[in-house]
Amino acid sequence: MNNKILLSALSDAVTLALAGCGGGGGTSTSSTTGTSRSYTLPTEISAVPASTSSTAASLFSGLRAASTLPSSSDYSKAETAKYVEEHTLDQFSIIGQVMKALAQTHATDSANQDGVAYKAMVAWEDENNGVSTKTLEPWVVKSSIVSGTLPDGSTGNYNKIQAWIQEADRNNPRQMNTLRAEFKIYTGATFDTDGSVLTYGEWDLNVSFASDNSQYFVASARVNNGTPELKINAYQTDWFSRAVLYRSGSSGYGKVEYPDYSSCKRQNCVPSTATASYAYDANHLAVQQGSNIAAKDRSSKV
Repeated sequence: MNNKILLSALSDAVTLALAGCGGGGGTSTSSTTGTSRSYTLPTEISAVPASTSSTAASLFSGLRAASTLPSSSDYSKAETAKYVEEHTLDQFSIIGQVMKALAQTHATDSANQDGVAYKAMVAWEDENNGVSTKTLEPWVVKSSIVSGTLPDGSTGNYNKIQAWIQEADRNNPRQMNTLRAEFKIYTGATFDTDGSVLTYGEWDLNVSFASDNSQYFVASARVNNGTPELKINAYQTDWFSRAVLYRSGSSGYGKVEYPDYSSCKRQNCVPSTATASYAYDANHLAVQQGSNIAAKDRSSKV
């Protein structure tokens, strides 16, 4: 394990300016690897990609070749999910939840990009006390192809999606709140031949949880000089998160900031703020919290 590389990257990650997590900058370039699906966004968000050396053949050498299975088979329809399990980095998973919900509205389908509002029922997936839950939410969606400023400063077309979401108040389930969300998708994600995500595309996401915009969720994705970049800045009365990552198949690093409820022993406790930095190379992942550094083997498969 190359500790010098990992610790050097961790040192860089510690110095990242999280205050700038709400926006994207730098020079935007398109990835030359993989295929893009127009404005399609990924539903798999992983701070650390699975090792690029793992293949279906090495894992399932005795099974029938996937190329011989019909396109109508469950195998062909199943979505590939490759990731490294690290609960410290779960702050990025909320974007995956949002993308899964957005995919259910089919807002990026060309037939729905006509600027006409429509209603969609979305199954919102969440976790409550360790139990996975699904809640049906009515979304009013309007999807349009508009012209405006792109991340590289030029003018061009992008997919603008607006959504008005009815959600029950967590403190008063009988009261319904209307959340407002805006997606600006400049380029779609790129995918490997097996369907796994290579880059997240380029987009901005803004969600307002309150009429005065005092509670919000802001995220952005860019591809800067060929390197995918993802930023998050979120705040609610009982939850907050800030995070940034720079991600490729062979190396990357980032930093997350989130509430630490482990020290709370009573209701209405104000949690402390936890910060973690991480870095990885082709074979290992290192996570630093305070002075503690833990390492994991990226090539180990489950």
